[in-house]
Amino acid sequence: MAITLICISTLAISVDSPGTVYLYDEAKEVSLKIVNQEDSAQDYSIEFDAPTRFELSKTTGTIAGNGRETVSIKLYPRSDLVGQTYKSKLEVNIGNERFVKQLRIVFRGAQEEQAEEPEPEVNGTETDLATSFFTLFALPAITAELLVNLVLMVVSAILLIAFIARFVKRMEGH
Repeated sequence: MAITLICISTLAISVDSPGTVYLYDEAKEVSLKIVNQEDSAQDYSIEFDAPTRFELSKTTGTIAGNGRETVSIKLYPRSDLVGQTYKSKLEVNIGNERFVKQLRIVFRGAQEEQAEEPEPEVNGTETDLATSFFTLFALPAITAELLVNLVLMVVSAILLIAFIARFVKRMEGH
């Protein structure tokens, strides 16, 4: 249990953004909410890479301690990419930490030609219809450190259960 508590670390950055953006025949603005969870002010920078023209409202700035900043990305459609899906890379650096997320950009034609509904979103977070342990590896913000922490938590839970079982067995013997 102590191992689990030691292995859990908190990030000083939180970024809320959609997982999928649907582009029709007009430019679309996407909002990013950046939260600084540190007590001191932090400088931030944003890098975005996409297969289409885009405009960032801010690329650098400072967020006050325990403050939040909203940055918008305006994406412009391309008629030659209609019907295709691309992944773009969003990278937010705040202080010494880096947040990287892939955004799916789905290029669609005019809104009248919309054949299927966009995927459901809950509180601005994309939801995927999948179950099992293997969906853990599909999380966009999973890092090697988080994966190691999860493995250590599972191992510590198994050891704790084994210790309790051994303790109960010895108590029954006396």
